[in-house]
Amino acid sequence: MPVETFAEGQEYSNASEYLVFTSAEQKFGLRQEVLVAIIDMPNHTLIPRMPSHMRGVMDYMGKAVPVYDIRKKMGLPPLAEETNLLIDSLVQRKQDHLSWLEKLKDQVAHSQEISVQTDPHKCAFGVWYDACKFHSFNLTSYMALFDAPHKRIHSLAIEVGILIQAGKLEAAKDVIHQAENDELQTLLALFDGAAKKIKQFTYEYAVILERASGQRVSILADNLEYFGLLDEVVSPLPMAFAQQHNNFIDALGRKTKGDGKEEILILNIEKFLLDETGTPPSFMLDGSENAPAS
Repeated sequence: MPVETFAEGQEYSNASEYLVFTSAEQKFGLRQEVLVAIIDMPNHTLIPRMPSHMRGVMDYMGKAVPVYDIRKKMGLPPLAEETNLLIDSLVQRKQDHLSWLEKLKDQVAHSQEISVQTDPHKCAFGVWYDACKFHSFNLTSYMALFDAPHKRIHSLAIEVGILIQAGKLEAAKDVIHQAENDELQTLLALFDGAAKKIKQFTYEYAVILERASGQRVSILADNLEYFGLLDEVVSPLPMAFAQQHNNFIDALGRKTKGDGKEEILILNIEKFLLDETGTPPSFMLDGSENAPAS
């Protein structure tokens, strides 16, 4: 597709269409004129002396295209690292619930006051679960399966406490035993399957752009939101945004969403590509590189 280039200082307008994408839950915008293609993130190759926010180079139509990560530019972990941390956390949350049930059983066996957490929204998993958002419909649907068995496990403590107060110790033990073979097994199976689902449905997109020089580069996106017009584009940046993002953000876009408006940071590609010293990476100066050997 033909790509129109823009000189530095080009004014931004809501008459132009933008690709809006998400990285680390922040929405960013790119003008349609710089867009070349969007592909699933392919394998990439590391090269010497890369700037810190460069992931490597990938092959696109026989040419080596540099791959850049906005997350790393913002000082945040790459999506793959964040995903692995989430998987590790869910392994711990699974163990939390096994320990929770063992503590409940011990308190019942010794006729102690029930002190385990009864509110499913207040355990470590519940706090995370209530706040978590996934871009994948498949992953969102899978995680929704946790809701019923997780709530049932925590309500077990309330039910057992009532039975003990009524002097029905054996009935309380039977309730726990049944839950161990029913809701607990369902919950544990969901935890066990979560890692596979998260890896299966968490992936990155490479947004390929063309610079004014004609060279192509790519920026990684966690999720593609939409392509179209914005309600408002503010440039120069308002002071509050300029102080935080002036190094690679040129304008602020706004788009009505529900009863409010979401804010989109409009990227300045040339500023974004600069390394920590403000210098364009040497790999990018030529623009004629061939794809690296795989």
